[in-house]
Amino acid sequence: MGDKALPQFRPGEMIIELRPEMVGKANPLGLATSIIELLAMLKSQHGAIKIETLWPVGVSVLDAGGSLARLVLPRLLKKLPANLRLTAETLLASTELGAPVDPELAREARLRLRIKLPPGEDVETVMKKVVANAGVEYVEPIPYMWAPAIDRRDRAAMEAKFPLDLHPGLKVVPDEGFFPQERIGRPSNWDTLELRNIAVLDSGCDEDHPGLADAVDYPNKESRKDKYGHGTFVSQIIAGRATTATEKLGLNPKTVYDTPAGVLPSARLWVADVMDSEPFDEGEGAKQYSLDPGKLSRELNRLAKRGTKRMREIDVVNLSLGSAHSSSTLKKDIDAVADAGILVVAAAGNSASKDDRDPVIYPAAFENCISVGALAFFGGGKEIWERTNNRIPDKTNRKEPWDICAPGEWILSGLPMNENAMGLTFSGWLSGTSMAAPYVTAAVAVLCNRKIKDRKNVLAELRKRGKWEDYYFRLKCPAAD
Repeated sequence: MGDKALPQFRPGEMIIELRPEMVGKANPLGLATSIIELLAMLKSQHGAIKIETLWPVGVSVLDAGGSLARLVLPRLLKKLPANLRLTAETLLASTELGAPVDPELAREARLRLRIKLPPGEDVETVMKKVVANAGVEYVEPIPYMWAPAIDRRDRAAMEAKFPLDLHPGLKVVPDEGFFPQERIGRPSNWDTLELRNIAVLDSGCDEDHPGLADAVDYPNKESRKDKYGHGTFVSQIIAGRATTATEKLGLNPKTVYDTPAGVLPSARLWVADVMDSEPFDEGEGAKQYSLDPGKLSRELNRLAKRGTKRMREIDVVNLSLGSAHSSSTLKKDIDAVADAGILVVAAAGNSASKDDRDPVIYPAAFENCISVGALAFFGGGKEIWERTNNRIPDKTNRKEPWDICAPGEWILSGLPMNENAMGLTFSGWLSGTSMAAPYVTAAVAVLCNRKIKDRKNVLAELRKRGKWEDYYFRLKCPAAD
């Protein structure tokens, strides 16, 4: 789906981040009274439908959780003026008391709130009121974020698209698809690299796909499924095991292709679902999943905190996702990941611009990300895939549209075994910068394994090996050691 067709902002939604001094155990409910009054105003004057706490919680009652919270809560509520109790109860109810609290995320004394207003309420007007409160660090609307992948094809569609007479020398669409091993100069000894340093934040990953058996770790149950299909596809590109479409799997080899091995087929990924649980209706029966800003923020900060042994293994995170609009929340979270020493590889987006003025999507547009553009398989004389990346970014964000380019058209990879929004199962072809980013992520992971972990040095190493093509670098994979 092209970025230009997307809605810009989630209707009626905003994020409020509070100043640290507004959150503390000395305050009733762990919140300054002025903030509770602010929330009461949002509810009484603007009919706030939902007041949801996003990470980090940082409120004493919420940190307690479980039976302790249920014992303490009634006493704390009695300390509040009657007109604030309902708002306080709403706020606390949204945190699912009794649910496990991630100590690494709850430890920091900050609070981020997601507010949902009813239809008809003007978000800009409400934000002006909110930002006037001295306890608010910032408030902003929530942009839609998407996983940029377009042109979905199954086997029959691909063979119809590329018949023998149109492309001399291409007998048929090869069984391995357009898996660009040779085009990125992948060393054969990558096969045995048992890396554990890659995270993928996407739509989760189908744990039942045979090509990803024993290749993925997950933070929760919802990440083990993939209703969209995008996360499974990206994960297979990086670390998938080659899988034959046999009737033992309930598949007809005549209608589906085998899934090729990933570029690091011995690696083990950490994959988290950061998508909305329900798809957005594009019209005419088409469905598209957008990102859940709360999930994305939580998982980025889980990485940044490095609170577990598994998190401390991560050197690079793949973000085949983005928005046309910047966000203070997203920038703060990306900065936290970068400050923790984790490199961020992000897809640059798929919408071409006639006037070359569109910015690269965020977070790829942020200076501390490695932005990835896509190359065509069949360029028609043009090496740049003409549907993407021929754009100049916003000069306030980046000096270059993208840092490096990798193959991104007609990539064959795995898709969930069950019905998904991509409309294909087991395998299929997708095109987009989402497909290019995983190749770069794999190359960055190999360099990190060689103790080259600084963004500047990683790019220098990739560009030293890669090929300069007028105004972009083409990826060439580094040696394993």
